[in-house]
Amino acid sequence: MKELSEAEYRTTLALLASPGGSDRERIALARVPSSTFTAARRRLFAEGWVRSVHVPEPGPAGLARVEIALARPALAAREPLIRAWHADPDCVVLWVGVHAAFAVFFRSDAATSEPTVAGIDLTRIAVDRDAGSVPVYFDYAGAWARFGGAPIPDAYPVGLDFATGAASARARSVAREILDPSRPTDPPRRGWMNLLRMPRPQQRAFEEKVLHPRTLLDLATLPAYGGRRIGEVLWVRGRLRSGRIARDLLGALQRDCGVYPFLLAEDGTSVVLGGLGQVRAGAPGRVPVPSARRPVMTELIAYLDPADVLIEPVESIGRTIDHRYAVPPSAHPTETRERPGAGVRGTA
Repeated sequence: MKELSEAEYRTTLALLASPGGSDRERIALARVPSSTFTAARRRLFAEGWVRSVHVPEPGPAGLARVEIALARPALAAREPLIRAWHADPDCVVLWVGVHAAFAVFFRSDAATSEPTVAGIDLTRIAVDRDAGSVPVYFDYAGAWARFGGAPIPDAYPVGLDFATGAASARARSVAREILDPSRPTDPPRRGWMNLLRMPRPQQRAFEEKVLHPRTLLDLATLPAYGGRRIGEVLWVRGRLRSGRIARDLLGALQRDCGVYPFLLAEDGTSVVLGGLGQVRAGAPGRVPVPSARRPVMTELIAYLDPADVLIEPVESIGRTIDHRYAVPPSAHPTETRERPGAGVRGTA
């Protein structure tokens, strides 16, 4: 497969760093001519290497909580676990690899809970308005910038907002319409978003932050760049050592290791983290390409006890449910409370 060109790499970075920005803003970030940007963007979406999604913000959308689960199921428990998670209507992401099963649940009802299956080694993070946080949520901009040697975008990391109170009923209603799977979409395979050109009623859902745009990478099909490709997803889980906090772990990984996770969730006691690993393109077998400035395990062990790392080849991950979101019809009763520090925009 042909490698990404420099313009395609830069255009991808601009889309990741500014998923809801105007074309002018993205072209400035990409630092390529506008015609080159347009051609590169068209190819990226047409090939399916990137795509756009609308992610509900838990606070403004009126969600009760978010649960993130990472399991290493025994063979006998694997299929029952996958069936249980797949049947859960609140499951918005379900990825299953050789070693790990990963799921995200956006709960609209505080009384619901994740299905339990015997015989699994499970780490579950539950975050709501009163406890925990998700400082990074499927934000690939930092890892992609590091992959190509570009400066880390100022917007990284983007997480989930639990602090802001629920938006207006009208904004939530519009958000439900936008996420309705039966709703006609933009022209096939076009994919990119220009919020300024949306109909005015739809803009309300983004202005009141019920929905937040994301650009996602298709890791399994994304071509190589510079003789390397994104070849692995690294799942990390563990319990925080006494006196340690997850935000400091995130800062240490960025500052000391040059590592930029695409996902980090914590409940004050445990952590689940998702990162990307590079492999050499075209080499026989799988040849990892070291990219961290210092050993990542050193930082993980300093913050987590135990620290468990599960490595999945990107081509082995089945995306049974891949960002299937909805907004609940009514807000949670505690929606108007603000929790200082739970909004997670900005760098740790």
